[in-house]
Amino acid sequence: MPIAADGSLISMTYVHGAHEAVLARIVEMQFTRLAPGKVRLDVVALEGSGAELYEEIGAAYRKRLKGRVELTVRPVDGIGRAASGKRQLVR
Repeated sequence: MPIAADGSLISMTYVHGAHEAVLARIVEMQFTRLAPGKVRLDVVALEGSGAELYEEIGAAYRKRLKGRVELTVRPVDGIGRAASGKRQLVR
């Protein structure tokens, strides 16, 4: 669960509940807590997606986070799994 700059917890149910059309172009994603108030979103997008997609994704989540967290979006080729083989939405 990400932590806001003020130390409060941010519900991933709320954050991940964004139903933006841009999210349909994401294959998989993972949030990484960097520090209180700082999160990176690693994104594997559909083939052929460009830089504008990552900007749209960032804007959609920043709107949802309402300035409580500094979010950076990073395109990646793949996202690792937990030892159990499950996907982890937050690391």
